[in-house]
Amino acid sequence: MDGYDYTFLKDSWVEMDLSRKLSYIARVQEKCNVWRTLYPSAYSKMETSTFYESVLYSNAVEHIVLEQDRIVELIAGTEPATETEMKFTGYCEALTMSRDGMQDKCLNPEMVCDLHYALMHRYCSEAGTLRRRSGPHVGYGMMSAVRHPADPVEIPQKLKELCDSCNEILCDDRVEPLVAIAYIMLDFMNLSPFRNGNGRMYRILLQRLLIYSGYDFIRYVSLDRKIYEDAIGHTNALYRSSMKSDSIEYTPFLISLIDELWKAAKDMDTMFPDPSLGRLSKGERVKHAVSSFDGWFTKSDVSSILPDIAPVTIQQELSDMVSNGQLMRDGSTKACRYVHS
Repeated sequence: MDGYDYTFLKDSWVEMDLSRKLSYIARVQEKCNVWRTLYPSAYSKMETSTFYESVLYSNAVEHIVLEQDRIVELIAGTEPATETEMKFTGYCEALTMSRDGMQDKCLNPEMVCDLHYALMHRYCSEAGTLRRRSGPHVGYGMMSAVRHPADPVEIPQKLKELCDSCNEILCDDRVEPLVAIAYIMLDFMNLSPFRNGNGRMYRILLQRLLIYSGYDFIRYVSLDRKIYEDAIGHTNALYRSSMKSDSIEYTPFLISLIDELWKAAKDMDTMFPDPSLGRLSKGERVKHAVSSFDGWFTKSDVSSILPDIAPVTIQQELSDMVSNGQLMRDGSTKACRYVHS
């Protein structure tokens, strides 16, 4: 790699399917800006639940797992007692740091190292320290797909160049920011500036760059969950983009990341009705969510896209829709399912 020059993106062309997804994501973000003013209480609850899912699923991608109740306790401030718990607490702190304090510059080497220190310092002696060892990644996490990380001697200068190029290109309104972010994040992973934690740092920095670029809907719907649900596909895309020692093929990773963002935006789009309808009641929002299902669905399916509405409220609305003939119900227990009449 000879520096990081993203200026070619000013005149770049993307294929039709990718362009449609980029446009859809932008439209959902515009709706999100309105929904946030119409449903402030719902958005507050969604931000809390999405933070939890980010902590849960970003670690799960790297096979770091913990009981869900314990994760909630750690997020609330309980002191970690094991190395695994320290990893979750560190992730909470680094993610919070990355989302706060959006300065004029999105990235700089000192901030990146500070985030890594927050992520790792409880259990790793190299926290916040740039990598000094050569060779491909070991282990079975996402970063095992990167076979040719940068030479350690080059890392300090290349990290500075990457941050400088990132700050420059994301301030240029002639560039599609989501495409630029995909390129920047792929280059970060191939740089692999730290000995450990690069995969989780990627997802922390990804959120920072998205929020910095105006795509803050990911505060309210979990992108990390989408990456986890397609971890094999996302890792394979990283491998295909990084398999050559002398060049990077950006397209596979670009397509994969935009697809994950598109799926997260689709989830966001099902949570609320069109902003032109104004503020709807919780019952009306349940009816709107139900209308998005084509076949059989359960109360849990509805709850998953309306995390701010109590299950008892959803159940009451479903029962009313059965009573007035809008839905048919199969079964009479908690596992019952519904379909449109």
